Amino acid sequence: MPRSLTLALALTLTILPTAITAKESPPVDTKPLQTLAERTQYQDTDSALASFALLDQIANQSPDIRMQTFGLTPEGRELKWVLAGPNADQANPEDLSTTTRVLLIAGIHAGEIEGKDAGIALLRDLTDNPEHRWPYPSISLAFVPIFNLDGHERRSPFNRANQNGPANMGWRGTSQRYNLNRDFLKADTVEMRALLGLWNQFQPHLVYDSHTTDGADYQYDLTWHLEQFDLLDSGLRTWQKTFFVDTVFPAVAQRKHLLVSYPEPLDSADLKQGVSYFVSTAKYSTGYAAARNRPVLLIETHMLKDYQTRVRATYDLLDLSLKHLVKLGQPLQQAVLEAEQRSMSLIGRQVVLTTQSDGSSQQIPFKGFAYETRESAFSGSKYAVYDTEKPKTIKLPYFYQQKPAVTVTMPAAYVLPPAYRHLLAQLDRHQIEYQALPLDVTVTVTEEVLSDPKWAPASFEGRVGLAEFQSERHQVERVLPAGSILIPAAQPNVRVLAHLLEPTGPDSLLRLGYFNMIFEQREYAEPRVAENMAATLAAKHPEMKAAFDQKVANEPAFAANPFLRLNWWFMRSDWREQDLGRYPVWRLDADALRQLAAAQPDQGQGG
Repeated sequence: MPRSLTLALALTLTILPTAITAKESPPVDTKPLQTLAERTQYQDTDSALASFALLDQIANQSPDIRMQTFGLTPEGRELKWVLAGPNADQANPEDLSTTTRVLLIAGIHAGEIEGKDAGIALLRDLTDNPEHRWPYPSISLAFVPIFNLDGHERRSPFNRANQNGPANMGWRGTSQRYNLNRDFLKADTVEMRALLGLWNQFQPHLVYDSHTTDGADYQYDLTWHLEQFDLLDSGLRTWQKTFFVDTVFPAVAQRKHLLVSYPEPLDSADLKQGVSYFVSTAKYSTGYAAARNRPVLLIETHMLKDYQTRVRATYDLLDLSLKHLVKLGQPLQQAVLEAEQRSMSLIGRQVVLTTQSDGSSQQIPFKGFAYETRESAFSGSKYAVYDTEKPKTIKLPYFYQQKPAVTVTMPAAYVLPPAYRHLLAQLDRHQIEYQALPLDVTVTVTEEVLSDPKWAPASFEGRVGLAEFQSERHQVERVLPAGSILIPAAQPNVRVLAHLLEPTGPDSLLRLGYFNMIFEQREYAEPRVAENMAATLAAKHPEMKAAFDQKVANEPAFAANPFLRLNWWFMRSDWREQDLGRYPVWRLDADALRQLAAAQPDQGQGG
């Protein structure tokens, strides 16, 4: 059996609950500084102002807790984060360089708010000692209690139709209707730009992103996702197996929780058809953290469990993570350092940008409920009806194993023309280094010419993306003008760079529509002019005439469009636009980069 499949089975089979004493979960009685969730037996959750006021009280009594602002929302609210660590009330994030640094993001989808209530309770409980000290001097925590703050304040009982409480839930989108967990790479939102600024300042070693599921019903109260294939450095995959799979998850199961790797049903109406491994790309927190050489745990508590169960599951997972990170924090710091060093040596090597199922599966026992599939009277399809009074272990296929779906060979460097300096803000947000060329230089580059673009039929996150295109690569000699932006591949965040600039990347700037203008023709010939061009070219180039006749015969839409027919000839004339469809990102191999470096004076790097 493949090792990775053995791991997948272990994750499903071995994480079982056993007895636990009540004191190991957050209390619900008379503790001071309680959240509204605790005071109402988890029927409701605090407003943002009340949550921040409670965090202020916790911070005011502890020298190791400090709350700060890291940005403003579109509606003008202050985004807050809490620093927990040794002498946090005096420290700057960069002063915590010897600690293992953990970033916890809660409320990225503001209706899924367990992370906020669990995180506040955990900070209170961990500093509930005579001197109110943080108990982990080797660990510092950056806690974002409500990332989607505007969405959080759009409180309503009717925001999460699929979810069992609390009474007032926030909204999934921001005030500008963005989904923040699709914005990590493109960073269109002010909230994400602020978070990336915090990330760059704090430099976490480990990331947690707290959510609530949608989808099927089952017995598990806590599901999770880890990047387990080529999107994450192999050394970090080894560390996270030791930390999470072998250590933290079994400990969480001891606190009366049922855990399973986040299941993606193949058929929402019939769970027996199987579940698949969740594939994330760099627009998600999970794929983005992996591209930045950081292990990340996606926490997905089950939507239909009551809010108290979901908060306690999140609390216990975070509590036990911190306890075990005391021992495994230094190995994590070393693993991150080594992953960044390996990233700087990817030139000429294959880098995987996304994966897909390899089609294989293994039967696993899945703790679900008895269910039946019914015909819908409204949708015309089928849906599942679960009987939660009848827990049932179901044998189903798990499509876990992945294979590369999009792979690129890393160049030694990329070059942007001076006209695209506006993209430098994107590089800066992701701490990607670059420098401007002070002089013109002629080098051989790999140039990509794109054609036959087809755009998505609808917008996604406010952008109409490029769904399909054809591509041809050529080695050509080009003059790189002074002011061109040289972006070396030998840097820690090179995977993020590849996600941004490689055209085939699922979340690339090209796919997102940043370069749509390269496909828009600006010059053309009037019919009377184009007619003469076509006649002249047809007479001089019989092979061109034969290709034209074949296209007319084979493509009815082309044959019926006078402009396209004449423009076909125009685009083969000396009057054509030479750069139409030319992707404005050049690739340099190692020889070209050395040639360029030799022709330039020493320059400092930006980014």
